[in-house]
Amino acid sequence: MIKKRKEGNLRHPPFFVFCLVSIISGFVLFQYRVKFKSGLVKSSFFLKHQREKLAAIFVIGDYDQAAWHLTLSKKRLAEAEKMLVYHDFASTRLLVLESRKESLLSEQFCREARARGQDIEYIRKDLEQIKERNKEIIRSL
Repeated sequence: MIKKRKEGNLRHPPFFVFCLVSIISGFVLFQYRVKFKSGLVKSSFFLKHQREKLAAIFVIGDYDQAAWHLTLSKKRLAEAEKMLVYHDFASTRLLVLESRKESLLSEQFCREARARGQDIEYIRKDLEQIKERNKEIIRSL
């Protein structure tokens, strides 16, 4: 017995999956070329950053988003300090800027979480420490 397809279903799901994967991989390769030319690609930082950006999509809730971006900011600072040890000042500057961007995102989500009545003191204290570490690294350049 042959089953008839419902009209609302996709007729060729593998084709759509292939197209989606192609678009995502093209985007990643484009960003890889851009970052490779800027000198940020050191010991596969780029692929790790892309994975972390993708993981951020699946974090739900303002407090959790703030905590996730705080973690990413801490990671960028650790990477910047590592690049500073290797005297790679261009990559250090880029990583400090990315850390600052992540901490600004964390502050934004903190404001939204506070507006909803959540306690954000833990994140606020860590954000202040990150700002100080950012300033220290910039002074040492």
